[in-house]
Amino acid sequence: MSVFAIIPARYDSSRFPGKPLEKIGEKEMVLHVCDRVSLCKSLVGFAVATDDSRIFDCVKNAGFEAFMTRKDHETGTDRLVEVASHLEHEYILNVQGDEPFLEPKVIDSFVESYLKNGSHCEVGTMSNRLENKEDAINPNVVKVIVDKNQQAIYFSRSLIPYPRDGFDGANSLYFRHIGVYLYQRDYLLNFPNLSVSYLEQTEKLEQLRVMENGGKIFVQEVNEASFGIDTPQDLKKAQEIYKNLSLL
Repeated sequence: MSVFAIIPARYDSSRFPGKPLEKIGEKEMVLHVCDRVSLCKSLVGFAVATDDSRIFDCVKNAGFEAFMTRKDHETGTDRLVEVASHLEHEYILNVQGDEPFLEPKVIDSFVESYLKNGSHCEVGTMSNRLENKEDAINPNVVKVIVDKNQQAIYFSRSLIPYPRDGFDGANSLYFRHIGVYLYQRDYLLNFPNLSVSYLEQTEKLEQLRVMENGGKIFVQEVNEASFGIDTPQDLKKAQEIYKNLSLL
């Protein structure tokens, strides 16, 4: 079964314009993501999807594949759909362009697990355990709860489940959602036709559209924490992480 990865990279982010081209070390953020994805053995290929010529040129000049997309897409998934409509692969993997530290082995393990255990679900994604209260109550850290079959019950910016007897970080069952998605291609192409849901509008979480329209999301727990970059402050933290990794 062929899996092709698409990395949406938008220049005009409301919270952090120009983010994909910000440098971590000597390399643009989007190229760090490309480097990681290029090492994945579970993929038949990948490409960056962007609406900005600067990002397109940066990616192409580094030797990676890129697609120019329309500028009027409301979401990264809409951008994904435009590119996927020109592809024939059975599965499309969405890797965010602001996740420069994702481990290739984690992506490979996730893809393998989904194809083996979760392909009855229209979508697959990942999570990792939260160990501190600050992340658990932070609305910028999206939480997910699952059933015994690894299917998502709900995603939320709120603390779920609510700890009535108090928060115990050492024994917590709180999980961060990692924004990597694996879609059945046919389902992905139909995604824009699904009605935008009340829950999606309330939480500002697009994956809730899948669930509120009756779709199922398989969730694979991974041990490695992910670090997405949403703000200039996050970039500074990422630069420090990269510096420390370079010293190892």
